[in-house]
Amino acid sequence: MRFTIKNMKQQNDFAAHTVAGGLALFYAYETSSSAYVTTGMQFVFPLAIVLLVHFVWMGINGKLVQGFSQVVLGRALRTCLWGTLVIVLVATFSPVPAHSSSERNGLQAVLAVLICLAVLSIVILAFIGLLVFLDRAFRRLFRVIKRSSNRPDKNRVQDFGTLIAAFLIVVGASLEGVPAAYNFASQGQTSSIHFVAASPDVVWKAVSKSTSPEFPLPQILQAFPQPVEVVVDEGADLGSRRVVRIKGREGEGLLTLKVVERSDTQVVFRVLSDTSPIANWIGHKTLSYSVLPDNDGTQLTVSLDYERKLSPAWFFTPTMKVAAYFALDVLARDTKERAEREL
Repeated sequence: MRFTIKNMKQQNDFAAHTVAGGLALFYAYETSSSAYVTTGMQFVFPLAIVLLVHFVWMGINGKLVQGFSQVVLGRALRTCLWGTLVIVLVATFSPVPAHSSSERNGLQAVLAVLICLAVLSIVILAFIGLLVFLDRAFRRLFRVIKRSSNRPDKNRVQDFGTLIAAFLIVVGASLEGVPAAYNFASQGQTSSIHFVAASPDVVWKAVSKSTSPEFPLPQILQAFPQPVEVVVDEGADLGSRRVVRIKGREGEGLLTLKVVERSDTQVVFRVLSDTSPIANWIGHKTLSYSVLPDNDGTQLTVSLDYERKLSPAWFFTPTMKVAAYFALDVLARDTKERAEREL
């Protein structure tokens, strides 16, 4: 009998996790084809769905006893952990479009949002940690109520208070990026500096010619679309254009740049258009090269100004900055190595 009851409990828990994760997945899929794909509605609100499903599930099964808020948060955490594991495994071996399109169907339609869900899971795990802390805070806040009455409904005030506060936090975070006024600073800038054992003239020759790097890319960039061809390369003089074809599992497109500033020590490329898949996540603004004499060599500084397009800011601001730096460092290292090979 014990074995049977234990199996029934495990099956019930598995069903709850499946329903919660499935509804969150369906919601994310629907959101990925809407105007809210880059907002907190895509990356945060699924947590509200997971919490709500587990709360309703416990209510249906008559388990809203004292301490149920901790159980809901714990179950939500397990749902997120299992979901993250499944998402990472599937996304590793499956083609993942950057956003929804009408050409997808069946399993491909579900796989289309996996890369977003992988990020979503990390965001959710962070929120779960916050909510667990919140739960403990509410337990201390309502300690007086617990001591003053032993009635079950009074003892559960803290649990309802915790979950209500949790939902308000999640919904508030989900709205980031929806109204234009509720958005945090999205402009970013990063630079990579290298010493080149070559004269500035040699370095300028390397800057004027764009090629594919001949060294392995950093692991962090492996999942992102990569430049595969320089379609147009007119050099680094004022007015010159550079068009790069970028391709990834999400598709391909063209990044078009034009030299808008040129001096003896600096050249600035402005991005005229970007139809590559990565444009859905980050908007490139300007790419600058600074070439300064440094003793017997040259100090090369490559800088990028960009716009973060994804919310929430607390997660994507540092994430985008790190990814942008590694991508920029590839350009700087490539220029450095080509210049030093000319000697």
